[in-house]
Amino acid sequence: MTDPHDAPPAPMSLARPEADLWIAEVHVSNFRNLVDVRIPLEKGATFLVGENNAGKSSFLLAIAAACGSYQPSRDDLHRTIARTEDEAIVDLIIRPADEKFNDVVTPRLSGNSGPGPKPGEWTGIRTRMTGSKESSSLALRRTYLSWDASTQDWTEMVHSPNRQVRELLAAHLVEASRDLSSDVRTRNSDWGRVLTDLGVNAAARKDLEDRLADLGRALQEKSPTFSKISTELVKVKNTLPEIGEVQLQPLPGSIEDLARSVDIVVRASSEKPALPMHLQGLGSRSLAALRVVQVLCQLRVGADQGVRPQMVTLLEEPEAHLHPQAQAGVVSLIDEIPGQAVVATHSSALIGEADLHAVRIIRSSDEGTTVHRLDRETDKKIAIFQRYISRPLGELFFSRMVIFVDGTSEKITLPVLLSPLLGRDISAAGVTILDMEGQSKQWFGKVVEALGALGGIPWLVFLDNDPDGLKSISGHQGSDGNLLSDSHPQVVLSGRKQLEQLLLDAGYGPEISTIANEHDPFLPPHTRADQPRLPPYASGVESEYLKFLKESKGWSGRLIAHEAMRNGRTAPGPVIELARRIRSTLNLAEPDTEEYHTASGKV
Repeated sequence: MTDPHDAPPAPMSLARPEADLWIAEVHVSNFRNLVDVRIPLEKGATFLVGENNAGKSSFLLAIAAACGSYQPSRDDLHRTIARTEDEAIVDLIIRPADEKFNDVVTPRLSGNSGPGPKPGEWTGIRTRMTGSKESSSLALRRTYLSWDASTQDWTEMVHSPNRQVRELLAAHLVEASRDLSSDVRTRNSDWGRVLTDLGVNAAARKDLEDRLADLGRALQEKSPTFSKISTELVKVKNTLPEIGEVQLQPLPGSIEDLARSVDIVVRASSEKPALPMHLQGLGSRSLAALRVVQVLCQLRVGADQGVRPQMVTLLEEPEAHLHPQAQAGVVSLIDEIPGQAVVATHSSALIGEADLHAVRIIRSSDEGTTVHRLDRETDKKIAIFQRYISRPLGELFFSRMVIFVDGTSEKITLPVLLSPLLGRDISAAGVTILDMEGQSKQWFGKVVEALGALGGIPWLVFLDNDPDGLKSISGHQGSDGNLLSDSHPQVVLSGRKQLEQLLLDAGYGPEISTIANEHDPFLPPHTRADQPRLPPYASGVESEYLKFLKESKGWSGRLIAHEAMRNGRTAPGPVIELARRIRSTLNLAEPDTEEYHTASGKV
């Protein structure tokens, strides 16, 4: 009779029927800092973006808890200064891959499915997490949900899903701290779970393990160190009579134990030595860990169940330790993971490559947490959004405010001038600067439209007080519905002329001279090679200063502003007004400018 283990195992995706369902929406209440949040998910990957502490990681943990892969504790209950909530609730709203649940899922649901907010069959599972007096862990109770057409909401039922129903979903949390160099040495890690069964048939196993034993004996015979250790170990049984035999085993006895010592080596080129995993960079180790997660999803998850479950991979910062180009490439890796993925990220490079419909923007404020997404109205609208927003600047998805400027000089100079006035770098305030120079009026309108679609991101315009500057915004409306003009509250004019004149009017002449002479001196064979690039500033040399500023607008403004701030100069009046409006919009306190300079090491 043929040993069934002699045959190679069938691919697991074919060996068991698939659940063919997915989580369409998750509703979280009183879990960590999420008081009342509903987030719709995609069938594939959903990307969560937002500031730190907006609730992205909390949302991942809530799903993991509802699916049974994370044991919540009292620390997971929402708390304020006044009180801690008694329970948290996570609702998973579930749909079939098609209109109806398949023949594998339907019997398990035992009739607990029906109409939902849209056509087709639906079901829902509510997980209540309640505090216990006996343990720091929360007690979990699950019940079905039913759609109530009269209230247009889900209501709790009395029936509870059994173990077979819970096995239809398998959530796996991949934390930002992942590191394959440590995983390879841990049996209960993703790496260890992948290696639980190597799929080697019985005949091949015996042959390999016999050769492994022979190699171990040869190693013991050839090594004086092993031989000496073996001799000393034999003496143990002379001391402890209950021990019958003591042997040294230089190599593992089974191929699974041998697999635990497997390493991954990378060679940069044929001239360089191969490096084991623990000597590679954090980026390589993190990326390798993500690849192992993919294998785990394909081969192991649900191996002991009668159905291949819907895999829900919860990824925290998949871009960790990767350079921007590699971050963008992570999107394709995520797309290869079976089932659904929910990804919490801070990477504008990654979001720039993602499907924009799959992005959820989480914003937290004193009024609560809000979630924003782009509407899928028409392919044309999304194509326009891709063209005007995502491709040049995925950073917009992370912005708290946008400042439009009409030139390179403003884009590189304003951040330096604004930072002391805001008491922090503008990036820390969540402010993004967009350069309108060379763009059409259509571009401005589409970007403003996109900011509205991204949850109403506030914006201001900083313009030269000349016909070209005002022309770029003419015909467009502000957030209040009124046409933009030089008196509109969202428009700040730079002064009587362009930024170059603004720097001179602010008294930055000495700083301009210093930067010009240091960074752009006359060099041989120039006839003025032995002379300063700019003379000391005086009334008769303004035209020479303006000429230098216009010729060097791509780089000099930032350096001049840094020099002026180090020297304790006051920012130009229009920039002070711009900072005032930013602070007002973002509710930022007026800073102690001297304290900011001292903390930044600029005085």
